[in-house]
Amino acid sequence: MMDMEVLRLRRLRRTALLTRSLAHALRTAFPLDTVFARGAVAAWSVARLINGRLRAHPNLSCQRGPGAIQTLIDESLAAVTAWVAVRQGRARTVVAQQLNLLARELDDTRALTWSADFGDALGRAQWQLLRLGQEFKEAESAPRGEAIVGSPPNPTDWPYLAI
Repeated sequence: MMDMEVLRLRRLRRTALLTRSLAHALRTAFPLDTVFARGAVAAWSVARLINGRLRAHPNLSCQRGPGAIQTLIDESLAAVTAWVAVRQGRARTVVAQQLNLLARELDDTRALTWSADFGDALGRAQWQLLRLGQEFKEAESAPRGEAIVGSPPNPTDWPYLAI
């Protein structure tokens, strides 16, 4: 890995950790909505994937993780962003935008990587993030009275049960 690739992977890891912190902070505000928890898990899996790639680097200075101060700043930023999003009623929109940002950065990293296995893993993670972003948009446009995720289908909606 070159220095530019290490910098790109560190930036991607930071974006993934910010996304995870934001989704986790909003999950505490909406404990019954599972879509925030799934967003946090997807972002965490991207961060773990990138962290594993960086730990495999032969240069010890490239193996560093985020520092304690950087982590504190990122979590504070995510908490403030989550608080503002909840106050404005835009929690799902903010997380969907952050997931799309992470997916775009993941696409850029995937396009510039030389390893086929790593590129495939990034592609699977990107697909998962885009799917979650779509679920957030669908959940935002759903009526407020309905259950958004995991609701059982209505048996009268199935045509073969009308016989």
